Amino acid sequence: MKKRLFAVLLGMAVFLPSSNLPTVVASKNNSIQLNNCIGENQQNHYCSVNPLYLLCTDEENREYSHGSIIHKQFEIKSSLDVDTYEIVLSSYDGVDIIKEPTYTTNNSGVPVVDIDFKVLDSCEIGNIRFAISPSASTADDVVAQTCLEQTIYCYHDSDYDYVSTIYLDCLENYSENLKKHLLEVNRQGEHIETIRSTPEIIEDSDGITRYSYSVSGYISWTDGSGGVHAADNVKVELCDASSGTGITSTYTTSAGGYSFSYSTSIVNPNMKIKIYAEGSNVSVINTESPYEVYVYESSPFTMYGFTKLSYVTPNSTNMGKSFSIQQAMAMAHQYILNLDSTDLNPINVYFPNNSATSLFTYPPAKIYIRQGHEFEWDALQHEYGHYVEYCYNCATFIGGDHTFEENLADTRPTKNDGVKLAWCEGWATYFALNLQKEMSASSLYIPYVGDTAYHDASCGIDIELEYLDEDYWLGEANEATVIAILYDMTDGYNSAEDDNVAFSNSFVWNLTKNNHCKTLWDLIKAYYMSSNPISGKLALGSTLSRYNVAAEPNNPTGLNTNTPTFSWIPQGGSTSYPNNSFSVVFLNSNYNTICSTAYTSNNYIQLTSYQWSLIQSASTPVYYYVLTKQTNYPETGPYYSRLKTL
Repeated sequence: MKKRLFAVLLGMAVFLPSSNLPTVVASKNNSIQLNNCIGENQQNHYCSVNPLYLLCTDEENREYSHGSIIHKQFEIKSSLDVDTYEIVLSSYDGVDIIKEPTYTTNNSGVPVVDIDFKVLDSCEIGNIRFAISPSASTADDVVAQTCLEQTIYCYHDSDYDYVSTIYLDCLENYSENLKKHLLEVNRQGEHIETIRSTPEIIEDSDGITRYSYSVSGYISWTDGSGGVHAADNVKVELCDASSGTGITSTYTTSAGGYSFSYSTSIVNPNMKIKIYAEGSNVSVINTESPYEVYVYESSPFTMYGFTKLSYVTPNSTNMGKSFSIQQAMAMAHQYILNLDSTDLNPINVYFPNNSATSLFTYPPAKIYIRQGHEFEWDALQHEYGHYVEYCYNCATFIGGDHTFEENLADTRPTKNDGVKLAWCEGWATYFALNLQKEMSASSLYIPYVGDTAYHDASCGIDIELEYLDEDYWLGEANEATVIAILYDMTDGYNSAEDDNVAFSNSFVWNLTKNNHCKTLWDLIKAYYMSSNPISGKLALGSTLSRYNVAAEPNNPTGLNTNTPTFSWIPQGGSTSYPNNSFSVVFLNSNYNTICSTAYTSNNYIQLTSYQWSLIQSASTPVYYYVLTKQTNYPETGPYYSRLKTL
């Protein structure tokens, strides 16, 4: 039943755009429609006006006895005034083509593409790619156009072949199901199977007979709730079983797969593999004996040609838990590589930390993870966020206790410490949540990963940060406020929560990196000084007023007099360091300044008759906002408040 269920899931037709390929999408009738053509010398109207459809007509037959010939048939539906197509077999890997793709008609007279093939015993994954275009005799000058390139994806285990029509690039969307099937995760742990008993014989030029062996499989790790996930880019080493000496090593693919080829004059050598909680940039070190990278050593096995060895780490041992830590950190590293094209130096992560906390230390840069945090990806990637801050000089590491519930300017020795600690901790948490969003981590279905809340069950924390509760609106020296503002800046518009800005992720990152921001004010000031129009600064003011960073303007009074009064709620979130200096700025309909008031420490100001006359004579509508500062060291602001219409 498990195999049948998985085959159905994998068999769904999914097509993604690829360079130099047409863009295709599934239509309502589950056929495949070509939207446009992309490529050199292609006439886009040809395919869009005359769409080509392909439909697999035997999708119900997704399981085949291993070794049998597989027949696939694709129906062609086209409005083209042609009756002949050319089918070009562009590549095939891991399969035997019994009959190359041919154009024919089925029993109903409908044009179809026929293909027969068999998955090779020596290959777990195979694919066939072929292209279809009208033939020269009917298409004239558009012959060179490839109107569709189709991939058949195949894999096999020892019992069945499975066939689907998704692009190989889409496999990551199905990696969870792929692992659950291939590894049969109900038998957690190690699985060794001889697939082919006879090795290939190689005669060397020196006359020595050598034997060629191969071993491959999948490595997966288990999360805290029992979900199984592909171990991406972890080190796997082929070793001599007796001495433990490494022979060759590789790193797993994103789907957790690995493979080795090994030739030797020894007949049926005894081997084992070692699997390390180590990638190209992140290694997890055992803080207990033997004080080395966590490693799993397989049982010895005799090589008989082709061996499949797969392993699922348990979630009950520190060795198994180390892979969750490594994968979380590796994703964070990959995110920075994608974002900044910077391959950060490798870092060691030590687990379990003997103290009751997880932390980042320097120099040299190290991360320590305490017991209980191994499956808390928000906390794990928060610590990697500190490493990123360190690498880019974007934080001051104050250290010490901190919570979401406090304005740190009030609870730390100085305001300077408070605003810097709030930024350092808040940015690291924002980094974790944002990278999960950008890396589509929710598709892994790891509990609490990829949502908009900071979750740490071991510390009893579960705080929604996209829609931050009003109790945490505590100004620039509060880490929850820092997170919420950063998140609002990059998550698109949401007027319901005063979020009127939609900056790109790279824009906010570059502001932070290039200005070496170490406080919230550093970031906001950098944005104010950029070349963006005042309308953007005012749009951000809604968020700043919402979270108690900027003042909250009230409605004016005395508008029927010559000297009306404008007032505001000072805000600031701090008892010791409230907002204490304010100016009101008035704008005309083109957002040009009409006039502004002198700074005052009061929470109101009465306009002069001259100021009011300037405002009354300006083009309407007239807008106003409050500039807000804290003059205590270090002075922060002026922040732009929410924009109001007069």
